[in-house]
Amino acid sequence: MSCDYETFYELARTRRSYRKLKSDPLPEGTVEKIMECGRWAMNGGNAQPWEFIVVTNPETKLQMAKDWNAAFKEYKIIEESRVPELRHPVFSRPEGLPNWKDCPAMIGIIGDRRKMQTSVLHPGFYGSEGGDGIGPTFYKDLGNVAQMMHLAVASMGLGSEWLSIERPLQLKWQRLLNIPDDLELQTFVLIGYPDMDTPPGFRRELSQFVHYETYNYDLYNTTEDVRDMILESRSAVRKAEGAAYKIKPVGE
Repeated sequence: MSCDYETFYELARTRRSYRKLKSDPLPEGTVEKIMECGRWAMNGGNAQPWEFIVVTNPETKLQMAKDWNAAFKEYKIIEESRVPELRHPVFSRPEGLPNWKDCPAMIGIIGDRRKMQTSVLHPGFYGSEGGDGIGPTFYKDLGNVAQMMHLAVASMGLGSEWLSIERPLQLKWQRLLNIPDDLELQTFVLIGYPDMDTPPGFRRELSQFVHYETYNYDLYNTTEDVRDMILESRSAVRKAEGAAYKIKPVGE
């Protein structure tokens, strides 16, 4: 089975992370359709090392938002060790609870490492995909699930936000949601109707990083090149964050 490339490309190109979503309820069955796409994600050895948890209760979301805001203040201190122009723009957001607290649905992706036993053994001996053992494949499996869900959300004319979870929040939210200790809450897909306009996305052109047959050293990035790319990326992200949080340019 195939679909029209141009339609898919447009979906992939225009998909955005929306930092502000409306509280309007979703059509019945929407969340289930999104999870149905997620379960068909690529995964090593067909381990399918995932479970999903859907959070819609306003009181639960409010508590999660409070937890996130408290952690955010700590993360901001760490980010401020960078010079201002290199800091992530989200750390310039106004004080207060995150916009996502009112989104109608949150899908949490839970990982179960035990299921990775269905995968092959040799990565544990030789290393694979960036590390030793099952770890790299495990995380990529869960990332593939999240990507499929975000694309499904976009195909339905809705907006989503990728909410990553640092270790302190993971432990706190696992207790809040009564998730067993031997499982790992890794990330959330936040879903709702967009409540903001988004500027065009920033991606490097293929001609800047694609090599054919052998590595083209004319495209090799020096450390200065990487720094300049970060500055360009920060500028684009600041526009997107500014649309949600009214963040001013650096220096104003």
